[in-house]
Amino acid sequence: MANILQSQEWAEFQRSIGHQVVQASGDGWRYLATVEGGRTGRYLYCPYGPEADSPQAFDAALADLTRVAKEHKCWFVRVEPANANFVDGLETEKSSLRRRGMKVAPRQVQPSHTQLIDLSKEEKALLKDMKSTNRNLYRNIHKKGVTIERSSNPEDVNYLLKFLDDTAKRKDFNRQHDDYLRAVARSLMPAGAAAIYLAKLEDEPIAASLVYDSADTRTYAHAAMDQRHRKLSAGIPLVVT
Repeated sequence: MANILQSQEWAEFQRSIGHQVVQASGDGWRYLATVEGGRTGRYLYCPYGPEADSPQAFDAALADLTRVAKEHKCWFVRVEPANANFVDGLETEKSSLRRRGMKVAPRQVQPSHTQLIDLSKEEKALLKDMKSTNRNLYRNIHKKGVTIERSSNPEDVNYLLKFLDDTAKRKDFNRQHDDYLRAVARSLMPAGAAAIYLAKLEDEPIAASLVYDSADTRTYAHAAMDQRHRKLSAGIPLVVT
């Protein structure tokens, strides 16, 4: 599975917002990492990585990350291996990482639990796996006059920002800053690594979603809707699309 957070497009985006990016590869391993932190201490962060095809390759990647972290005077390395290829023998994932001297971070940066859907299935099979309510909303949303469009225009991220702001105030939660998401749109959308999906009613956006695209994987990242049209539940058909 190709991971957007370990892609060249993500490296270019990180550089565009001022991050120092480190990329390296070897026999069966590769990684992208950024130098994080400031005056109080720096660390090397490898999101959803390193990628390795065996326990030995994983150890080689960790050794290189450790070397680079020392060169950049970092206090520690933070990794998020997204597959279990580092597990040796009958070990569990946790025991395998613990044996290597790792500790669970007190706060998660990326989601620790995700749902992976095989999009090579036929549409009928994909819909069958959904809750009936969601399936019916997707199938019938057009009857309410709602259309769904894909946009490659970075300016359309502003619809998402407005809906996110309204939702965050109503639900009282922290969200990604506007400047960050605008930078995402400017960097990744022209490269084909991100897109905005818009649900429209009478040609006016009422919901928006931001997705990331890598070689074989689409990652649903953010979505929000106009609360004035919440009874339409357009957000569900938008994400299904």
